[in-house]
Amino acid sequence: EAGELLWAQSEDRGQNWSTATSVGAPQLGLRQPLLAALSGDALLLCRSTVGQTAGGLYQVTINLIGRMASEPQPVLPGVEMVASRRHALAVADAETVLLVSGLGGESLTMATWNRQRALDPVQEDWSPSQLVAFERDGPVDNSAGEWMGLQAVLAAERFTVVGVGPEGDLWTISRAAVGQEWISLADPGWSGATQVAEIDPGDDAVTVASDAQGRVHVVWSVSQGGQGNGLSLWYARHADGRWTQPSPIIQPTEGLAGHPSLAQVGERLHAAWSGGAGGQIQYASAFAADAYTAASWPQPAWLPLPAQEGETVASHPQIRADLAGRLH
Repeated sequence: EAGELLWAQSEDRGQNWSTATSVGAPQLGLRQPLLAALSGDALLLCRSTVGQTAGGLYQVTINLIGRMASEPQPVLPGVEMVASRRHALAVADAETVLLVSGLGGESLTMATWNRQRALDPVQEDWSPSQLVAFERDGPVDNSAGEWMGLQAVLAAERFTVVGVGPEGDLWTISRAAVGQEWISLADPGWSGATQVAEIDPGDDAVTVASDAQGRVHVVWSVSQGGQGNGLSLWYARHADGRWTQPSPIIQPTEGLAGHPSLAQVGERLHAAWSGGAGGQIQYASAFAADAYTAASWPQPAWLPLPAQEGETVASHPQIRADLAGRLH
């Protein structure tokens, strides 16, 4: 079956979760969601897995109870979004979302979505895309091969992109993000790619979040010998101008720990991932200051899935916080 997207919400910062409900549009077989929670609604990007639309990137606006406010439509019409290209979303402000896209090598394509443009029938939802080039720094080699994952986050007036290279190198680039002018992306100003860790994860196995102190937190999935689904989650963070040594934080005694997603609310980090033998969604949170130790993460909870005949299998969760602190 093509499957469909499910939506759940927590009003109390992860203590309780609503039962997941369908977002809609099952005819497109939308998978691998990218979510940007704004003020009053959210922008959702997904890949289609059905028929002639397979591999295409679609967007839809949804309200904050998981109902579609618009019909799914292709992102950036006329721009090739091949199935192997990686994408990441980052919220720039209450009205603006950044899309980062890359296939490999030493360049990124970036564009912005703005709510006011989206409401104006005369204007395009998205700005023209721009190419951003960057250089290797030290052992990082992004010159060939496809990336395995891509994430982006805004923290302490810096915009940081985290990627996973074809050889399993987890790297970052960043640039200043001060005022409104930087969103135009015209000023190059990017740092060289810096290696955070050497890993061998699977597709979409890295996630990133930031906190009020400007620390950048990265979590990724590690599999046995780089084969199959992830079996544990590892963590590193950037603070005081340097990256910490990677450390394991989630190591289930059985089942999986793959496709993690990370969000920050207040002083806590919130993580969701595909767990259990069948890929059900698990959730846990920890204080951001102590997130590098496994003891800081409590026993994971299972997110409630809708009651259906047979076994419900879920994957590729996206956890995001809106401006009111609700988790989606």
